[in-house]
Amino acid sequence: MTALRIHEQGVGPDPDEAGFENLYRRTYGGLLALAVATVRNRSLAEDLVQDAYAQLWTRWASVTQPTAWLRRAVVSNCLASLRTQRRREAIIRSQAPAPPTTAPDERAFLDLLTGLNERQRIAVTLRYVQDLSEAEIASVLGCRPGTVKSTLHRATQMLRARMARMEGESS
Repeated sequence: MTALRIHEQGVGPDPDEAGFENLYRRTYGGLLALAVATVRNRSLAEDLVQDAYAQLWTRWASVTQPTAWLRRAVVSNCLASLRTQRRREAIIRSQAPAPPTTAPDERAFLDLLTGLNERQRIAVTLRYVQDLSEAEIASVLGCRPGTVKSTLHRATQMLRARMARMEGESS
């Protein structure tokens, strides 16, 4: 949804439309990857990312760091969605097959993340897909950089062990 369409629906004031659309173009892909890795459902991830942009639109004039704000909003939206799904006894624990629209590379990435907890999936995606620093990840997750380091370390160990098992099985 473009900034103009959001504005026409009366969601917020008329902020710097070109700046908002430029931000959207620059950040959408990375935020979508973060959301997909977190909720493991592409269509839900797309909705959650769009919700974050709509939330930003209504606060556009007061947000000083929109990219960081969006990352935090996407993570918050994803975690809230996961909590809601758990309450409804949804399929978070089971590994439901990916929808047919999932690209093979994306499916392989999601399969590799199986077994990591939510925080580890978010940290790995922010670090290795979006190339954020530990301090930036800590800001998104609302924790200290040392916690990010240990989370990434544990996740990396688990991923290496999983990859080693996968290589052993294919030999």
